[in-house]
Amino acid sequence: MQLRASCTVRLLLRARASHAFARCQHSNSSRSSTCASSSRITSPLQFRTVLSPPFRTPEALRGLSTSSRRNVPWLPIMAIVSRKAFRLVAALAGGLIRRWYKGLPQDKRGLFVALYRKHKNIILAVVASLFSLLVVFYASHIERTPVTGRLRFITVTHAQLEKIAGFELEQHLALHSRHLLPDRDRRVVMVRRALAKLISGNKDFPHINDHEWKVLVVDDHTVSNAFVLPTGHIFFFTGMLDTLENEEQLGIVLSHEMAHTLLGHGLENMSYTKFLDWIQIVVLAAIWTILPSDGIAFVTTWFYNLCQQTVLDLPFSRKLEIEADAVGLQIAAKACFDVRESYAYWIGMHVHEKANEQKPVPSIFSTHPDHGDRAERLKSLIDSAVELRTLCNCPPLDLRKDPIKRADSMKIHMHQQLALQGKV
Repeated sequence: MQLRASCTVRLLLRARASHAFARCQHSNSSRSSTCASSSRITSPLQFRTVLSPPFRTPEALRGLSTSSRRNVPWLPIMAIVSRKAFRLVAALAGGLIRRWYKGLPQDKRGLFVALYRKHKNIILAVVASLFSLLVVFYASHIERTPVTGRLRFITVTHAQLEKIAGFELEQHLALHSRHLLPDRDRRVVMVRRALAKLISGNKDFPHINDHEWKVLVVDDHTVSNAFVLPTGHIFFFTGMLDTLENEEQLGIVLSHEMAHTLLGHGLENMSYTKFLDWIQIVVLAAIWTILPSDGIAFVTTWFYNLCQQTVLDLPFSRKLEIEADAVGLQIAAKACFDVRESYAYWIGMHVHEKANEQKPVPSIFSTHPDHGDRAERLKSLIDSAVELRTLCNCPPLDLRKDPIKRADSMKIHMHQQLALQGKV
């Protein structure tokens, strides 16, 4: 749930936001098609009061609703398992071929070398043709991301994603069933109220009505996390609620999770992983066939996996987080949340991390951007988000209580304390 935006993404998002502003200007007295009607929270509970112990009455627990049982999507799951198995088979097959070849007499090896030299051009032509087909396949599955227009590779269908997501939902429900807070719990009410406000303010958002939006709050203060499934089910842990200062920040976090689903990041992630899996099968077969020993092949495989994770997998994950943060800020703005709290929230997380002397994972090895960098990136998008919020006829922000100034003061105080302790 974090971001690190490239200049290209930011410029594209700003252009889209400007287009949204122009559409909003068609209406002064009511929301336009871009700024769908958004009802403000009525009679809000005090945030800290909402975090009081839940009502765990038998009636409330019986009122807990879950999705109906679905058939296990064996075909998609078997496809995923088979790709993992193929990696092992590729490595084993490569090793067997190498050992078989090394066991041949020298004259027999010479025959294979001579055969290769004789048909070298044909072999190279076949390899080039296969590579060309791969390029054509990749290019033919390029689509544009909703809202941002970013080009991406998609091979998984919505039907396949729905089956896998339904199975994943059942697994999470089974895993967290004993810790799900009942519908009457005030924390659940608070989170669902914020979600309802986001949906109401973004009725015109592409594909927002295609999902069964539902929040499930898991009573686990040891986990500071929230995640969304492609079905629209958002799992929110009480440990994440503990990190929030107010309901405005809650709206920011929820809008980020909604953005992941609305942008189709589930489809993109599965397609990307599937494509790399097949590439890796070919690479592993080559490594274990060509390299002279199992030990060298094993180390090379480890190094290849490390390079793929560092150069491809992790940057890809951070890119999706960056995009979800930027689009989520627009969603929150249209729903009349105080978008300035996005900066305050991540500065707060950054300060907490420093105050507790937690050593963050270097960004290059993380699926998510650094808290401080993320805050600064969101800060650069706040002006356009505030403008969008204004054009959507939202109540004016309280300039006397500026979350950005509050966060900056917190950051300055942290640096001063670290300087006194000689830790800067």
